[in-house]
Formats: sequence, C-alpha cells, structure tokens
Amino acid sequence: MDGIYQETEGNPFFIEEVCKTLVESGKLYFEEGRWQRPSMAEMEIPQSLRLAIQMRLGKLSPSTQETLLVAAVIGREFDFETLLKASNSDEEDLITALEEAERAQLIQEARGKEGEVFSFVHALVSMSLRKSVSVLRRHRLHRRVGEAIQALRADDYEALAYHYSQAGDEERAFPFTLQAGKRAAAAYANQEAEGYYRAALEMAGPGPERGELLSELGRVLARLGRFPEAIQAWREAITLYMEIGDHDKVAWLYARMARAAWWGGGPTEGLKLCQEGLSAVPAGSDSAAMAYLLQETGRAYQFNNQTDQALLFCQRALTMARQHGDQATQAEALTTIGTIPGIDADQALQALEEAVQIAETAGVINQAGRAHHNLGWFYHIKIGDSLQARWHYRRAAEIDRQRGALADFVFSQSTAAYHSLLLGETQLAQAFLQECRQLLPDSPTSGKAEIILEIWETTVLQFTGQLGRAKDIFEKNRKEALAKGYLEDLLYIDRGLGPLLNVIGETEKAEDILKEGIQVGEFVYVDNRSRNALIEVLLCQGKVEEARTVQEEAEKAAAVVPGFINQTFLTWGEARLAAAERRWDVALEKYAQLSETLEARGLRL
Repeated sequence: MDGIYQETEGNPFFIEEVCKTLVESGKLYFEEGRWQRPSMAEMEIPQSLRLAIQMRLGKLSPSTQETLLVAAVIGREFDFETLLKASNSDEEDLITALEEAERAQLIQEARGKEGEVFSFVHALVSMSLRKSVSVLRRHRLHRRVGEAIQALRADDYEALAYHYSQAGDEERAFPFTLQAGKRAAAAYANQEAEGYYRAALEMAGPGPERGELLSELGRVLARLGRFPEAIQAWREAITLYMEIGDHDKVAWLYARMARAAWWGGGPTEGLKLCQEGLSAVPAGSDSAAMAYLLQETGRAYQFNNQTDQALLFCQRALTMARQHGDQATQAEALTTIGTIPGIDADQALQALEEAVQIAETAGVINQAGRAHHNLGWFYHIKIGDSLQARWHYRRAAEIDRQRGALADFVFSQSTAAYHSLLLGETQLAQAFLQECRQLLPDSPTSGKAEIILEIWETTVLQFTGQLGRAKDIFEKNRKEALAKGYLEDLLYIDRGLGPLLNVIGETEKAEDILKEGIQVGEFVYVDNRSRNALIEVLLCQGKVEEARTVQEEAEKAAAVVPGFINQTFLTWGEARLAAAERRWDVALEKYAQLSETLEARGLRL
C-alpha cells in the first residue's frame, strides 16, 4: 500500500477513491496475509478523481495546459531546459505558464534538487495529463522529449531509452536501452540491468547483437542467484555464436554455465558442461577465452574429486592466460590450485596470495572475492587461524556485496559469522547474519542464498541452546538441499544436524545423517568433522569397534588433506576412543593437547 500512499501524496480523498476503484476491478485484494496491488504503471485513475483534476486544469490558459502536458510526458519531475526544447515555446511564455501552474498549486520547485527543476504536486496530476491525450499524440510528445534530451544530455541513456520506447521508435530506443543495461550492470545494479536487457531483447533482431544481449543477461541473472535462468540465456547465446563461428564466445559461455551449474548444486553437471564446451571448440584453440574454459574445467574436476586432472587443467589454463595477459583467469586458476588436495601448504598459500595480488591490482573484483574466500578457507582448514580466516571472508563479502552477487555475499558473510562463533563472539556472529537477512527480502534468488543463511542462523541457535527450533530448521533445509542437489549445503547441514540429534537422544538417526555427511564430504572435499561427530554417536551406542574403523578412515583422510582441521578432529577422535576403552592416561594426554592447541588459537567454542 506504500505505493498508493506515495502516488496520492497521502491525500485521504485520493487514497479512498483509488482504493475503491482498485477493489471494484479486482486489482486490489487481500492474500497471504497482505494486500496485493498492481504496479503503479497499471493503476487506473478513478473517474471521480479524473474529473476533479480536469476541472482544476480547465481553469488554466490553453498555453499553460499544453506546457503541463509536455512536462507530464517528461515525468513527475522535469527540468526547465528539457521542457523549453521539447515544447518549442518562447522562454518568457514558458516561464509565464509555469508561474500560472505554480499559483494553481499543480507544480512546485523540486525539493533538494539543484537547478531549475520542478515536480508535479501530485503524481495523479501528471498521470491524468498523459492519459488525457490519444496514443498517437502521446507517441509524438515522447519523441519530441527524447530528441530534446538527446540534444542536451546525449549520455542520459535511461531517459532516452524510456522516451523513444514510449514513442514506439524501437530503432532509436534499442541502442540507448542496451547502453542503459551496460551501465546498470557495470554499477552492479543487477535488477535494473535485467530489465533493460530484456527490453532490448524484445527489440533486437537475430544477429550477433542478440547473442551479446543474452550473454549479458545471463551474467546479471547469475549475480542475482537465478542460475537456471542464466544457463538458459547462455545456451541461447551459444547457439547464435556457433552459427557465426565465434568460438571464443562459445568457450567463455560454457565456462560461465559450468560455474552457474556448480552454484546451483550440480558439480557433476558443471563438469559435463565443461567437457561439452571443450568438444564444441576446435582442438588446439589458444586464446584468453580458452584459458578461462580450461581453468573452469580444472575447478570442476576438483569438485568431482579428480585432483590430478584438476591440477593439470589449472596449470594449462595458467600458462595460456599468462601468454595472453589475462589477469582474471590467472587469478582464477591460482585460486583453485591453492585449494587442491595434495598441494604443499606453502605452495598453496603462495598461489592464493598471488591470486589476491593479481586480482586486486587488476581490479577484477569477481576473482578478488573468490581469492579472498579461498584464502580464508586456507587459514581455517590448514592453519586453524580463525582471526585471519574471518578477515578474508569479510573482505570477500564486501567485494561480493559491491558486485551484487547475493549468494556469494551470504556464503562469505555467513562463514565469517561461523568464525566469530568459534572465537566465542556470538553477538558479532548474529550481527553478521542480520546483515545478510536485511538484504534477502528485496533480492530475487533461486533459494540457495536463503538456505546458506538459514544453515548458519540455525548453527547459532544450536550453540545458544535452542535445540528444538534448530532441529526443525535443519530438517527443513536438508529436504530442500536434497531435492535441489545442493551438496555443499547438505554437508554443512549434516554436520550440524547429526550432533544435535545425538544430544537429544535420536542416536540412530544421527548416525545415518553423519554417514551421509561423510559420503557427501568425499564428493565435495575431504573433511574429518563428520567422522569425528560419528565417532561420538557410535560410542554413545556402545559401538566401539565401528568407531575405531571410522577413526582409521579419519587417519587416511588426514594424510590426503593434511592441515589443522583434519588433524585436530583426528586427535579428538583418539581422545574419545581412549576414554571409551578406559585408557585414561592416553585420553587425558590427548584432551590436554587439544585444549592447549585450541586455546592458543582463541577457538573458545
């Protein structure tokens, strides 16, 4: 209802008349606990209001009425210079007309605007004026306004796109609509960019320009977290680029589709798309776009637990990207290399720090965000330094927010919240998560960002003792993650839900959940946290031998992915088993070792 209030300036009579008309036409109705209304562009002015406005306008001189009609076509707000050029009036006559309209309290000087800018006192006045003339005349007026703006401010793409489009002049509207979309995308105003690109697509022919539009539309849809829609747009673009033999664009788009598929919870699908892309591009292709597809293929192999292939493709991509001076792909390849299991810790850290340095120096913020995120992962998993990890996750979140990538932002910010929990800073963790929550209502997403956020919000509930509520939310999110194939999210959910179920006595269910988590972890990345929690569950059921088998698996995992996290949980498992087997000296030694290690790193939780 805020829109109706704003458009009527809160005038009680106007509000009542507008609402009556909308209710009678069925356009204003109560559903799902709130009033639903049409967009303000679709809103009809009631006959009673139209007559009241026309009576006030009818008291003005014909020249003033004509001036206000042109002003209304410009918009709710209008500037003197544009009005002067579009109306073809003498300057003095125009000033006289505006003064008469001001005395009639129909327009006023725009508050807070510099220069000679005016606004209609009520939006319904300008709306009524526009609807008082025929479509043909309105088209002509929009064309005159567009020509005036083009002469005065040729870079006002948004206004030019609007007016030429309203004039029905698609030939003139198209280039300005495209430029407006590019400007919005460059400013990471992704929802606005989507609107412009979709409008431009309706005007575009079947040529290369259509491929560019689909490509850019896919980019902004992916930023908004709408991955299936992004993939669909890119597939259409690939068909067009294949027809004209632009294999660089084909390679680039396949790489983008693979990343979107991964974000949508399909690492296997991501690898298939990379392989499909490599087949679609001629063998031996050597370009920056091919380097990008090679690095994405390496990343896809990593998330399908094929580390040798992952390293091979990333190294090929890095070499090719350096030859072509492609800093974005260099940063991408180094960021993946830094997280491949089996890479020496010093080599991994060097790769990740080089990725950050290249990305930030070159100003390629997408890659800078991912590099900081993975550097945070390194400090957590390999070193156990949650302060450093949190700093890098927060830096990644700042970059993700700047570029309007909601799912990335929520992932990085939520992980920073998790590290605040580890450090015992619960209020800071809650503040980080609240920042995420405030962004979600106004952002259309595929649902992944919501699941990520709820996982970490539920983790806070779990560690503040609200177990029943935490259980309900975890189970709801687990169903959605399973249905949509969000494997990484499923891993986080299982690691939280399993121990929680054990605490409340549902040990058999906890066992099943944690075994699922281990299986998913092998697919996503090797991690001993689920194994450690499973050992506790098994020991609670008296299954000591089975727990010993899980501990042996943990030893193998720690050898494959050495580092602080896997080693810490390995030691924890040894302590639990020693206590269960009444080897008290060993248990005491291991627990003391754990206590000292965690205290040194400030990991209070």
